[in-house]
Amino acid sequence: MFLTVPWHQIKRFALFGVISGLGTAIALLLVMQNWLGVWIYQKVDFLYIGRIPLILSAAWTPAEIFFAHFLSRYQRPLLRLLLIFFIPAVAVSIHFIQIWNQMLIYHHWNYLGTYLVSLGIHWGIALYLHRVYKIPVLS
Repeated sequence: MFLTVPWHQIKRFALFGVISGLGTAIALLLVMQNWLGVWIYQKVDFLYIGRIPLILSAAWTPAEIFFAHFLSRYQRPLLRLLLIFFIPAVAVSIHFIQIWNQMLIYHHWNYLGTYLVSLGIHWGIALYLHRVYKIPVLS
């Protein structure tokens, strides 16, 4: 993130990144792992609270700052749309690597479900950025 996002944009989106990155990750893990049991993380982190890996959750903070910065920077609606569709693909790729390394187990779940959940989350985040930060989404 520090190589691609200017410092003033990091400061601008820092609180947003913590809430949408860390906050959403914790809420998502609480639902998907602790309540529904479709994701089971094991040996992926060294700091847990209630079976929620905190370092892994915090790793989404810079990703969401990156997302907000590039959503605000892109002028063409097609590029914004591609960004919104790209970030969930990154999430699926991370899950693939975690499953391959036996850090994550899917229980009655699949990669398409992960992609669609992440896509819904990032559409919501994009709409929030549009409303609060006046960042155009598809216009």
